[in-house]
Amino acid sequence: MRARPALLVVVMLLLAGCAAPVAAPTNSTAGEPVVATDAPSTPDATANATNASNGSATNATSAPADPASLADTYDVEVDEADRFAEPPALVFARMAVLTNETAALPPERIQVFPDGRMQLGSGAVPRFQRLLGITYPDREGLAAAGYVDGPDRIVVNEAILDNETTTEAVLAHEAVHIIQFEQQAFSITSSRVDAGDLRGTTDSQLAYRATIEGSAVYATDTYHEAYMDTGIPPRTSMEWRYENASGATRLALGPYHYGAEHVAARADDAGDLRSVYEQPPRTTSEVIHGVNTDQPPVASLPVDVRDGEAWTERSDRRDRLGELYFRVALATELDDETAATAGTGWRADKRLTFADGENRSYVWVLRFADEPNATQAERAMGDYLDARGEPKRVDTANGSVQVWTAPETNATFRTVRVDDETVALVVGDSAFTAETTVTAERDGGSEKGAAGVVVRTP
Repeated sequence: MRARPALLVVVMLLLAGCAAPVAAPTNSTAGEPVVATDAPSTPDATANATNASNGSATNATSAPADPASLADTYDVEVDEADRFAEPPALVFARMAVLTNETAALPPERIQVFPDGRMQLGSGAVPRFQRLLGITYPDREGLAAAGYVDGPDRIVVNEAILDNETTTEAVLAHEAVHIIQFEQQAFSITSSRVDAGDLRGTTDSQLAYRATIEGSAVYATDTYHEAYMDTGIPPRTSMEWRYENASGATRLALGPYHYGAEHVAARADDAGDLRSVYEQPPRTTSEVIHGVNTDQPPVASLPVDVRDGEAWTERSDRRDRLGELYFRVALATELDDETAATAGTGWRADKRLTFADGENRSYVWVLRFADEPNATQAERAMGDYLDARGEPKRVDTANGSVQVWTAPETNATFRTVRVDDETVALVVGDSAFTAETTVTAERDGGSEKGAAGVVVRTP
């Protein structure tokens, strides 16, 4: 089983000088990362989950149920303790009671770092993501309000300490992650999400993050209702921030927003989180629509490549991006309802990367549930491309094709209706976009009897 990154972050989104706490994921480990950051390196989640238990029983019902009494049993070292309106030990004890994990060990230390040590990188995004328009505005930056990198400490940004409501919410959120080490939530969720051929894609990484961080947002929302008299409930705040964010920030916040709603639909209370880790959503489609045990989480989509003289596939860069990624891309130009409707029928996708020297181009093949859903998605993709640039007809060896050029990147785009359920988006170099063919081969491809797709490059 592949180790998962254990850095768990609450970040501040700096928009026109206004700071507010939100959650954001670390880099995807498959294909191109979701968010480029310079976040601290992290230990192996499985090892930390094992070490965190330190021999104590989990989910013990005989432990004190009163948070104040439970907090009195803790020994937590707190930097600048007089600046915390609510003692961090009490915040942790409250969350332990809410999650029915009163045997969970608190962190040994709450550290306070200056804001300069909490910045999360330059905001640069991977090339394919940038070509789709999923970027950060120039005025937007990311800084961590707090993070957990193991079971023994919570790090808090000094910049938030003057805001009592924000500080308490950040401590509560990170307390959930400390408890997740005790629950071995990281290794359990990872093993379920990464089963079989689902392993190691952007989509599975986002689904994993939705389970882990969505649970934290949901539990913090429960904490807010029980103990906080001020501030916006975390789920409400997350929804607003997602809806008003840029494309790249939506890709970061999507697992937190949709993950929290997914957990809320399944859990009776914060004490039910273990059941979510045991049967997590395996794709972002399942995050959004719910886990469906009656069908495979991803439909069959065999794709073969016939490399041309100039362009060859970088097979190690194959990736599944998922429904959330598709929605976010469309919503950079279309309204949210149109983007969501276009993505609803998603059943599978594969993003392929091709190289000609230092040049890179891409083919993104998407399979939908049926012909009406594929037609709906194809129409939305055309509207999205109309908003990106002017279409024009180009004569090729295979006939006349329509392409779009995005003036801000000079990249070209083309859609291909491969078969009744499948649509492809070709992106990149103008010659590659125009000359590449994407065709269906029934009873072909890498799976006999499946509707195979063949990509032929110039």
